[in-house]
Amino acid sequence: TSQWITGPDARADVHRRLRAELVSTALEGAAGAREALSRLGLSGQRVGVVAASPAPAASGSPRADQQLLAERERFTDALAVHLSAVQPGAAVALIGDTAYGILPAPDDDAGARLVRVAEDFLERVGERMPALIAVGPPADDIAGIAQSRATALRVLRVLRERPGTRRAARMADVQTASLMLELRDLVQTRGEGPTGPIERLVAYDRDHDAHLVATLRAWLEQFGDVTAAAEATFVHPNTFR
Repeated sequence: TSQWITGPDARADVHRRLRAELVSTALEGAAGAREALSRLGLSGQRVGVVAASPAPAASGSPRADQQLLAERERFTDALAVHLSAVQPGAAVALIGDTAYGILPAPDDDAGARLVRVAEDFLERVGERMPALIAVGPPADDIAGIAQSRATALRVLRVLRERPGTRRAARMADVQTASLMLELRDLVQTRGEGPTGPIERLVAYDRDHDAHLVATLRAWLEQFGDVTAAAEATFVHPNTFR
């Protein structure tokens, strides 16, 4: 039993838990954050935060949950290796269902550079480890790190809810979409619904089983390009018009 407890797998699990606790404490910006950064070797440095969503939600069965956790841990380990190779000193840990990284970001171009690093990683792992990666702005202090994490999570939400060609991004890449999602949240919180022409389109779709709202959305997303919008909705351009 003692051999099992002190075996490689057990030591790896202990290391993961310790790293996750330190990274989580540093990201929260609460008491102990400064000490956590020091133990991670990142104290006194300008750092960047990345947040990665490495796998779909679990099915709910214990076996599936266990397999999903193992896949997320493998993803996190691979991300740690990649980030550490590109930027020595990176601290990466799985916290809940999100993999976080804190790494030195000394220059003003750090945000854009981290996006390129994330894209390179996703290209390397391919479909074996499908994921989305968000990059927060560089931070100079404890409060900035917490803010960088919050920003990264906002970016990650856009990547999840607005799937498209991007799998890695920073706020500068998705700010409009992020603001639109927050505006939608505000409207829903107030209990407001569509008004004016949009309200009439929604009512028509509901009463006639039509697709006018979806058509309008496709047209707007393609910036008024009817041919591209028709292709996206799998209809003939004349039908679309």
